[in-house]
Amino acid sequence: MNKEGVQKNISKGFLISFCLMAMLVSGWIGWGVVANAANPTGIVTAESLNVRTGPAYTYPQVLVNKKSIYLTKNEKVTILATKGRYDKVQFTYKGKKITGYCCKEYIKVTSGSEEDADVEEDTDADAEEGTSTDDSKKTVKATPSATQKAKKVTIEEDEVPEAAVQTTNTKMVKNLKVPAKVSYSFVRVRTKASATSAQVKSGKKAVTLKKNKKVTILKQKFVKDAIWYYVKFKFNNKTCKGFVHSAYVTLSLDEDVQGTIYSTSKVAVRNAAAANASYVKYKNKQVYLKNQQEVTITQETVVAGKKWFEIIFTYSNKEMTGYVLANQVAFLPETEKTTTEENAEDATNTTGSAVTATVAPTATPSAEGQNTIMNATLGKVLMGPLNVRVQAGKEYENVTFNGGKVTLGASAEVSILSSLQVNNVQWYYISFNYEGTTLNGYVMAEYVTVASAG
Repeated sequence: MNKEGVQKNISKGFLISFCLMAMLVSGWIGWGVVANAANPTGIVTAESLNVRTGPAYTYPQVLVNKKSIYLTKNEKVTILATKGRYDKVQFTYKGKKITGYCCKEYIKVTSGSEEDADVEEDTDADAEEGTSTDDSKKTVKATPSATQKAKKVTIEEDEVPEAAVQTTNTKMVKNLKVPAKVSYSFVRVRTKASATSAQVKSGKKAVTLKKNKKVTILKQKFVKDAIWYYVKFKFNNKTCKGFVHSAYVTLSLDEDVQGTIYSTSKVAVRNAAAANASYVKYKNKQVYLKNQQEVTITQETVVAGKKWFEIIFTYSNKEMTGYVLANQVAFLPETEKTTTEENAEDATNTTGSAVTATVAPTATPSAEGQNTIMNATLGKVLMGPLNVRVQAGKEYENVTFNGGKVTLGASAEVSILSSLQVNNVQWYYISFNYEGTTLNGYVMAEYVTVASAG
């Protein structure tokens, strides 16, 4: 071999060696990346934890031969990704890898960190509704083990989504009597409005409620980002009471339920139960409802993890319908409703103090709005009993006389002193004779007919 050939072979050898070194180095770097990107692992801390097809409690559970699958305490999982309060997990089941979503509050990380897991982002189309991606909608089927066949599935309150509740503060609405039913099986009843509080017990047995169990809502509690119902029900022939998250209870709505808007900001009304539905408009302007605006709940529905109420309300003296989120509506207490069958006027008592009757009539109403002073005009009450308020608004107390609330019966004669509009509702400031004494107060104008000018 000549000198030129030897040099070519040496150069070729160097080139091959360099390529091999580059491959080894790149391979080593690649292996290092894979090792560093290993998914964290964890164990289940709940006695039973549902596995869902998407990152919200409203998604169906992963099915096993048409039966729901769940994880039991200390079962191991691999955390693939995280989305809100949910981890996307993978675990081995009968030799098969199964993927689903579990509430991460009940998964304890044993190796790695949740920061190593991917963060699932909402797409633009799904962001407002919180709907799932195609991957989360898939149903995984496997064969259940003997222990999972035997054990009943328990609904966990930890699965309730953290919807943004626009409330002014923590609020408890009492004196309710709203018929409802449980919408899931084996729902736990708590001693307090918290998923971490103790369960209510009957004897030594923890109380759980079956699907379609009838309950009566006695209280409604707004706590940060959650709404709880304090309910009464029969359990083993005994009357029990306790808190259940509102997500697991559906209103019966055999009769319409009265409520008020409860929000720190004005509430938009939609034409359908969806966050992307069009807005209700009046004269080409979007309709908004203010805090304490009274509404009538006629229907309840859940869409993409959010509960909506269909409501009837008055806007610019016109009856309208639409949808608002359920967490923006407080029920109207039973003791503050009228006794008339027509529910002519439902009142909200917010002051809690006794109000004495005003004996000398004056035409100086203090409520907001445009006040129109009138010559004393004779009027008659159309239906009774009609509440007489200390100011123009359903949130104010009745005028009282000798310790009792003042109401006027049908055909009662009154003198209309002035007219006032508050929140699109017309009020009359009136004077009238009550048990031999002249009193005055406010009544809704729609329940008084003008008889003749005085």
